[in-house]
Amino acid sequence: MSGLKSIILHHSYFRGLRVRIECDGHTNLQGTNGAGKTSALRLIPMFYGYEPNRLVDKVAGKDSFVNYYLPNRQSMLVFEYTRADDEPCCAVMYRKEGDAGFAYRFVKAAADASVFHPDMEALFARGDDAASILRHHVPSLDIRVSPEINRIVDFRSIIQNDPTGGGRRVQGARSRIDIRTLAGQFGLGSIRTRMQHIDALTTVSIKKDQMMARLKEMIVDSLLSDVVNLGAPPSHIKNEGLWSDLKSLTAFGEHEKTVKQALSDFDSVKDNRLALDDCRRALSNLQALGADQTALLTRQLAGVNLDITALEEELQARRGALDEQISQQRAEVKTYRDRLQSLEQERADWETERDIRHWETELANLPMVRSDLEAARDRLQVLKAESETITHEADLAKVTINQKLEQDLAALEARQHEAQEARDALRSQHQLASEALEQSREQELEAFDEQLTQVRHECEALLEDAREQERQAREPSATELEQRRSATSAVALAREQREQTERDVERVRQQLELAASAERSAEQHYERARADVQQAKASRDEIQALLYPEDGTLLAYLRTSGLPWHENLGKAINPALLSRTDLAPRLSDQPGSDLYGVSLDLGALALPAAAESEAVLQQQLSRAEQALQRAEQELGRSEEKWQSAQQDQAQAKDALARARQAHEKAGERYAQSEQSAELIQREVNEAIEARTLQAAEQLRNLTQQMKDRLTQEQQRRDQLKTQFSDRRDALKQSHDEQLDAAKAALAAVQDAMEHRRSAAAQDLAAIEQARDDKLRGAGVDVVSIRETEQRVKTLNDRIGQIQSMEEPVREYRYWLKHHWAGFDALKESLYQAQTALTAVERELKDCKDSYSARINALKDQTKQLGAALKRLEDQLHDWEQLARSAGELSESIPVSAEEIAAHQTGSVEHTGSLESATLVTDELRRLIKATAETRDAVIKAFTRCVAALNQHPDSQVYQKWQHLHNARLHTSVHSEGSEAFRIESMADLRRIVEHDLPEIRKALIENVKSAGGAMARYYEELKDIDLRVTQVSRTLETRINTEHDFEAISDIRIRLLSRITQFDFWPQLKAFARDWHEWELTRHHDLPSTELRNGLSSLDKMFRSARMTASDLGSLVELEIQFTENGRIVPIRNDNDLRNSSSTGLSSIAVVVIFGGLSRFLCPDESVTITWPIDELGELHPSNIDKLFRMMDRKNIVLLCAQPTASHEFLRRYKHRLLLSKDHGVRDFVYAKQASPNNPLAQLLSGSEALTEGDKA
Repeated sequence: MSGLKSIILHHSYFRGLRVRIECDGHTNLQGTNGAGKTSALRLIPMFYGYEPNRLVDKVAGKDSFVNYYLPNRQSMLVFEYTRADDEPCCAVMYRKEGDAGFAYRFVKAAADASVFHPDMEALFARGDDAASILRHHVPSLDIRVSPEINRIVDFRSIIQNDPTGGGRRVQGARSRIDIRTLAGQFGLGSIRTRMQHIDALTTVSIKKDQMMARLKEMIVDSLLSDVVNLGAPPSHIKNEGLWSDLKSLTAFGEHEKTVKQALSDFDSVKDNRLALDDCRRALSNLQALGADQTALLTRQLAGVNLDITALEEELQARRGALDEQISQQRAEVKTYRDRLQSLEQERADWETERDIRHWETELANLPMVRSDLEAARDRLQVLKAESETITHEADLAKVTINQKLEQDLAALEARQHEAQEARDALRSQHQLASEALEQSREQELEAFDEQLTQVRHECEALLEDAREQERQAREPSATELEQRRSATSAVALAREQREQTERDVERVRQQLELAASAERSAEQHYERARADVQQAKASRDEIQALLYPEDGTLLAYLRTSGLPWHENLGKAINPALLSRTDLAPRLSDQPGSDLYGVSLDLGALALPAAAESEAVLQQQLSRAEQALQRAEQELGRSEEKWQSAQQDQAQAKDALARARQAHEKAGERYAQSEQSAELIQREVNEAIEARTLQAAEQLRNLTQQMKDRLTQEQQRRDQLKTQFSDRRDALKQSHDEQLDAAKAALAAVQDAMEHRRSAAAQDLAAIEQARDDKLRGAGVDVVSIRETEQRVKTLNDRIGQIQSMEEPVREYRYWLKHHWAGFDALKESLYQAQTALTAVERELKDCKDSYSARINALKDQTKQLGAALKRLEDQLHDWEQLARSAGELSESIPVSAEEIAAHQTGSVEHTGSLESATLVTDELRRLIKATAETRDAVIKAFTRCVAALNQHPDSQVYQKWQHLHNARLHTSVHSEGSEAFRIESMADLRRIVEHDLPEIRKALIENVKSAGGAMARYYEELKDIDLRVTQVSRTLETRINTEHDFEAISDIRIRLLSRITQFDFWPQLKAFARDWHEWELTRHHDLPSTELRNGLSSLDKMFRSARMTASDLGSLVELEIQFTENGRIVPIRNDNDLRNSSSTGLSSIAVVVIFGGLSRFLCPDESVTITWPIDELGELHPSNIDKLFRMMDRKNIVLLCAQPTASHEFLRRYKHRLLLSKDHGVRDFVYAKQASPNNPLAQLLSGSEALTEGDKA
């Protein structure tokens, strides 16, 4: 036998324990509140694949399923079960690695031989995760372990061997594992075993409260939800506007005639406005002609004024830029001059104030001074020495003096060489600077000469351009040629347009004939499609009547009887009898193959439609519904084509009228274009004469300006040569000063050398004289000693002074190297800056002179042009008054840019002859009068139309009008109350009538069709659900085995009853659906009748007030368990009936019988043991307890109960009696073989069985 054997909880809600709950027989759980009895019962639905989180309510601080049942990484729920041939397997739930969720694995072995094998204990002890043990270590025992299963629906499909997952598998969602293979390896029973919804069934019996509601929910979810689809009730708050729009649409139709008349007047006033514009353009040409007669003086004056303004702006901009450059150059000159003066002042301070050159020489002679000091000291020593050492010391002193002399002369010679090189370098630098200055002079003069040559070329080019302009002035300009060509083209175009419009009239007439033919063809196609829909619906309804016959008919009886009537009675009976309800069918007492006593061979007869099986009829119904859907789609397409053909025909009629009107206007424009071409030719000739005179005057002025400019450029060249002469003189002066300084330094070195030699000679002579004096006498020369001592003191003081000036000399030399060295460069920069300043100042002067001459010439020209224009002002004034009146009227009649572009102007647009002025002005005055009258008529009509619109403020038409009106307010340049705004708003009124109103009507028809169709479909859905409920109820009554051994009750039945036909709205909905289908087949493209619309509105309000929701199948059905108790029929429809409708325990027994039948209906393989979790069975009579357990054994159902106060008679039926404790886990109660002598109760039982607490499982 296959089934659940035990449940092992490892580190589950029994914290830190591994406990086993035996399930291989009936088991009762006992324990205090909170011991975990209900938690244990919930494990059974989990084993069959029920969603764990739906069993655990995470409210009031309770843990989730994972945190409660699998609190840590080692936690496991191990379901040990056997398959066919007692093959042991385990289904394990555990925490996933690195995830707070849970997963499943199947193990092909018993728990103690796999998951809890002794080799695994060390892994548990060191804290390995359950996921790791199942993945890596259990397979190492050569035990098959399934892949990790992460989806509950996959686990349910495997354990119940149900690939559909109990109907809950999402369509299109494929599992990553091979469900069928794993089901064949690990599913309950054998590979042929199939079961469904056992997981949902086992959740119903866990608790006694609301059992009927949960049983109904389970049956609806399992047997009904997968085969029906109930949408939301077809009601919407927006439907309120639909009903209002339907009323307003009918009311607004009464004003369409007034609106169309207003639109006709609107077209007329726009045509008059465009004709008025043509005359205004003709008048404008007359005004232009007055200016053209004075050689285009008006355009020239405007051009000259623009040129003067441009020149003045250009002069101002150029003058500002040059002033800024002059300011910058002056600042730069001042900066260089200040820096040069500062350097010269610093030099004077060094060389004059501080006599730094003397001290520089003294510092250079310091070694010689020190040598003099040493010689004097030696002389003094000699003078004071003893006589015997006089000669020796004198010799030594002479040697020292000579050595010092050589050293000092060598140093002075080096300084002399450096001074000579400095002098030669200055001469070389001066030569290079002179050459560079001369080269710069040649380059700048060459560049200036090139610029002067370019200026000459520019002047020649300007003169040539002026001559060319004079020649071109005698010829027609490109614009004038284009005017001539345009006038000629306008005549040709007007002729072509007249001919084209004539061809358009004929073409549009032919299109109208084709559109009328297409409309007739589309109407015929629509009628054929409507007939096809009627035929398809009739076929579908016929099959539905056969598949879902009315209750009480012979056909309904035969379909629920379970008899094989299709091949015998179904072939011979009259099909008309099958729909009758008065035949009282029953089974014959002598069943056989005969019919009315006659044996027939029915094999030769074909099976009629009424006798087909439900499966075949379902296929036929599906095909019929598909055919109906295709026919309805074709009907919709044909209707759209018919409506489109009607619109095309109406548009063709309008196009023909427009084409004829366009042909008439084209003839008028042709005549006007010929007159315009002659006027343009005269305008061109007069313009040429005026241009020629102007070009000759400009040439004379330009020639004089060019001569003046060349003279100025030659003067600038002479100034440049003078500047270079000044720079050459300054460079020579600077060189002479530097060369004198170098020569002075060289002379100082030579003087020092001569002084050093003279001093050395004096020292040698003095030493010899001293030696001789000492040798001549033994006495001491006091005068010589005093002189020598004075010399030593003088030299010491001199050395001190020289050393004190050593730091200033170094500062002076640093100043010469880093400051004075840039003196020449600064002087050069000063020269460059002064030159640039002079150039910019000269450029500013040239600029002022040049622009002043050009501006004065242009001003003279404007005076001449102004005098000529004044002569025409009187004539133009009259024309301007007339143009102003026409313009004001034209502005009050707005037209779009598209209309202006589409308008073909007449020849009056080009009329500009003074001779034709009277003709033009008379025509313009006539048009002003006619246009004003038409405009007033349009405004009055518009006012009436708007008043009609405002009568229906709740309609879509009014809302569309308000939307267009508000948009017009934002985009229009006219004020809301102005005449122009009202004329402009006529375009919005046209859009309402010609576009929005048909669209609104079409949309309303579609919305009504959508709302009504949705209502009719909702009826079909409810009707289908009603039939499906009846079918499911028949299935429950005929296929659920309710056999039992309880004599007190009989005829136990379970029925699923539809409540749909009991709802208040059902009769009205049914009648509406019937009328709606009739309307769809007759006038599907028009609005339904008022009665049908009112019925739809009433149903819509009814559904909105009912607050029904989608997929609420439970509210549409009612579950009834019915049984007979001692001849009395007992119906049970809710939990209150279950508690109070029968004697104690019998209603519970009836429910248990139903559960048993459902179990075997959902799992037909009786070799598979089904485990039921039951909270409490209730109080049962002892005689019924044995019968109950015999029935469970017969159906191979095992009970897992949580009966806290069971009788001894009840308890002894359980194979396992377990005590649950959160602290100690699970303990097993076993029968004591011998009564304890200390237990009086056991002694009184004398043979009865006592219970003692066994060891922990």
